Amino acid sequence: MASCWDDHGYFAPRPLASMVTIHTKTEPHPYNIVITGDFFIGMQNSPGLKFIDWILSKHIPISSYDGEVHFAGEAWMEHQEDGLVLHLSNNSDTYQPTDEQLATTGKYVPAALPGLKVKLHSNTISFTHTLKPVHDEINFFIVKHMPIFMLACMLGLYFLIFNKPKSVL
Repeated sequence: MASCWDDHGYFAPRPLASMVTIHTKTEPHPYNIVITGDFFIGMQNSPGLKFIDWILSKHIPISSYDGEVHFAGEAWMEHQEDGLVLHLSNNSDTYQPTDEQLATTGKYVPAALPGLKVKLHSNTISFTHTLKPVHDEINFFIVKHMPIFMLACMLGLYFLIFNKPKSVL
């Protein structure tokens, strides 16, 4: 997925803020983000379309299965009294970044985008591990199984509707 996206080059905080929809209490605009060795990738979530978000904004497809993922989580930008603030959260069930990795990201982003204020929000238990996808339990209804499941349902419906027994003369 990410390999098809446009590379917009380098950004300062102001142009980045003009590209990001501002988050408010009445209109939330969260983004799923992934920071790899080469890219800072963000995909806006649509809180009203939970199933679509669940499919399209997973951290692994956003990162295009990159082996060098440094951080994965959520972000949103708000106008505050002291200017624009980028909020970062380590909320990723796939990569499960630690609080330490969140703190490192909190130092990296303002260094990469001077002048941008960053506020961190922890959502995980603090333990040390590398940032690799977590595959603790196998679940039948994961994204890669959905097309097969849908195809099986469509074939079943086809045979129920169009495969009527032939009458015997």
